[in-house]
Amino acid sequence: MITLLSLLALGAVAGILAGLLGVGGGTIIVPVLIWIFHGYPEIPTANVMHVALATSLATIVITSLSSITAHQKQGAIDWPVVWRLTPGIIVGALAGSVSASFLSSDSL
Repeated sequence: MITLLSLLALGAVAGILAGLLGVGGGTIIVPVLIWIFHGYPEIPTANVMHVALATSLATIVITSLSSITAHQKQGAIDWPVVWRLTPGIIVGALAGSVSASFLSSDSL
């Protein structure tokens, strides 16, 4: 079974590589989570990709909140642009989640 320490290590490695290479942490975390979740009998194989993506997205929310706080302290957020982008982001997120619910793990 996967330990808390190994998950912390995964997060640290993903964060370091994301920072060094400029890639999203999900690029690293999702494939590893898929591998991990295949070993969980509680997660049906048909749902492994969905669970890995959802888990990665949940971590992105936490990371984003931390990043917003840090950048806001430096005055580096252009809030009018954020508010103009928000409706499209919401529509895209809803459309993506609805679409994903109709796709198999293999399709994702």
